[in-house]
Amino acid sequence: AIEPDVITFSAVISAMEKAAKWQKAESYFNMMQKHNIQPDAITLNALLEALEKGKQHRKADSLITSNTLTRNTDARTLLEQYQQSQGLRKPCLSFHKLKTGKRTWQYGIDLHYLSANVARVVVRTALNELRDILKLERSSHPTEAIIVVGKGNNIPLNRNDGVAKVGPAILALVRDELKLEIVPHSTNSGALIVTLE
Repeated sequence: AIEPDVITFSAVISAMEKAAKWQKAESYFNMMQKHNIQPDAITLNALLEALEKGKQHRKADSLITSNTLTRNTDARTLLEQYQQSQGLRKPCLSFHKLKTGKRTWQYGIDLHYLSANVARVVVRTALNELRDILKLERSSHPTEAIIVVGKGNNIPLNRNDGVAKVGPAILALVRDELKLEIVPHSTNSGALIVTLE
């Protein structure tokens, strides 16, 4: 008998995502944890893809905001480690100070190397957290944040059909679902500016 490990569970969860069976993907993820097998970034990506495609936004969001995804780390850290393994020097998947060009933004997030669906989950949770921070600070003036989506050049080859998907997905999410003002950056086609009131 083959002993299941993170690779076999990741493959099964990924297959369930591709088959549009988010419930089964979630079930295998839970089974994995019951067997004390720690998920990695590939596992997490597959589950987030499945949940987002299945329109299970709350479940996907709770994975990102959970501090107990694994014994050693949380979901954002796993995704940031993945971004680093792909070559991103300073990943940040929650809003922090971020330097782009000559400007340092008070709030910025970098989505390089993430799929459109995983980026949607990250942005949705990060913007909700940023809204909460601004409420606590009782900020009365509009706050701009930069979302670096990239131009689509760094998408892994198996998912790249030559079309950037993260930018349009994030524009639609922020404008249509979250009802916030968002515009393309005036000088960087791989970035978007969102305004929070």
